[in-house]
Amino acid sequence: MNPKSMERLFARFEAFRDKEPIGLLYAIWRRDIEPLHPSELPTTYKAFENQQPTFRFSPAKELSGLLIVRGDDSTVKRLVMAACKASSKELHNELCNCGFEPDAGIVEINWLWALIEAAGKGHLGCEGFVDGKAFYQSRVADLTVDEATILDDSLGWSMADFVPRKFMQLENIVESSIRFVEYLRTESEAPRQETLPKEQNTDISLRDLYESDPTFCLRETLEVIAQRLSLQSKDPVSDCPFYKFYLKDLRDTYRIQTNARQQITSSWR
Repeated sequence: MNPKSMERLFARFEAFRDKEPIGLLYAIWRRDIEPLHPSELPTTYKAFENQQPTFRFSPAKELSGLLIVRGDDSTVKRLVMAACKASSKELHNELCNCGFEPDAGIVEINWLWALIEAAGKGHLGCEGFVDGKAFYQSRVADLTVDEATILDDSLGWSMADFVPRKFMQLENIVESSIRFVEYLRTESEAPRQETLPKEQNTDISLRDLYESDPTFCLRETLEVIAQRLSLQSKDPVSDCPFYKFYLKDLRDTYRIQTNARQQITSSWR
């Protein structure tokens, strides 16, 4: 652990607490659909149009991603991004030890991407995603709806009504970064009981399994999939990027379609 670096970076972010909030929008989608241009954002995220910096990158080989930093004060944004760059460099070992190994090729993105991953795992508390969720854009109306609402059968939605693209928003990079540094410090100080499987290894194993037996990965429970991968629990599966940002959407669609077919079959009897 590098306590001096953590203290220095914590203070560096804390110095911006009295400045305007610097927001972050993360959009992710499968490469087999049209790429997203910032001018095509849903109304919910129009405040992120014409903002700089904007980063395009690939979080996995099947995925494309877009990160947009929002703020009116260009000087504050530049200084906050410099703090993000320093955090990514100085806390690299701490990030890796805590299961965050982002490598987007641009140092600033690595910290922002780690923030997104930490928010998705619930490590940032109230400084996580806005409304605590990821949202999808409707195909027929300018709506953004969270995943749980779409999958609520009583509301009549289905994944087919939405673009297979997720939007996740952080209200304030500064507050999220402060919370994340605190999390890394706590985790780094905690004794290690056991060595857990690398998330990256699980990601590769799950991707290979899907390519060799896609029906199995769509149909079976996460517990069964974890057993097939020789894992002790389903958590490494549900936490890995390939599942969260690719396979989960396919599994949800498969479940909805299967339920619909079963209902049709039952009505014929």
